[in-house]
Amino acid sequence: MKLRFKMVWDSFVGPKHASNEDRVFLHEDLDYIIFAVFDGVGSAKNSNLAIKVAENYITENHSHYYSNAHFSLEEMVIDLNKSITNHPKSGGTALTTCAICVYVKIESKLIFVTLGDTRIYALGKHYANKLTEDDVIYPGSNIITKCLGIDLANEQISEMVVNNFNDSLLICSDGFYNLFEKTKLDFFDAFFKKTSKAVKSNLHELIVDKNSDDASYILFKNV
Repeated sequence: MKLRFKMVWDSFVGPKHASNEDRVFLHEDLDYIIFAVFDGVGSAKNSNLAIKVAENYITENHSHYYSNAHFSLEEMVIDLNKSITNHPKSGGTALTTCAICVYVKIESKLIFVTLGDTRIYALGKHYANKLTEDDVIYPGSNIITKCLGIDLANEQISEMVVNNFNDSLLICSDGFYNLFEKTKLDFFDAFFKKTSKAVKSNLHELIVDKNSDDASYILFKNV
């Protein structure tokens, strides 16, 4: 089946970090695409371990959660979170926020789970609909209440489903959307450039030397 989206992604280190604590993950299978943005919790010294464990778990086990055009994303996130908390080097400090999406091609279905303040937007040429709510103690706070790497009851991890998804899609960390929310018109102009190369170049100009934190995104343009 022909892919209905063009994919553009990038990740930028923030000025206060020696290395990038964000990570972008993509995997395409015959029937579905998995894409995710991880943002290591700044106070967690092993945040990169959490991301690595999550990426490895998805890469090695994603096929076990797919059957008959149904992907059990919620179940996969519950299990990969257990793989982080049970890791011998975790020590309760391997923490990361995440936005994990699955696009099931045959049904044009979007399934997603977010933990923390990583966001997902549905984009049209004149609108941006935020599909997720930040897990923070109050609106505008940067203190999160959920993330991968902490013991969560199963009911605290729930998937959302959008059937017949025909918009474009933006998945991003807070370092990206803090800029996006301030200058949406400039970002929209970049999002809908004709070529992927032009999109990436324009977004690069809008982010570099302006981001106060690590900034990462995945953009799926509906074509």
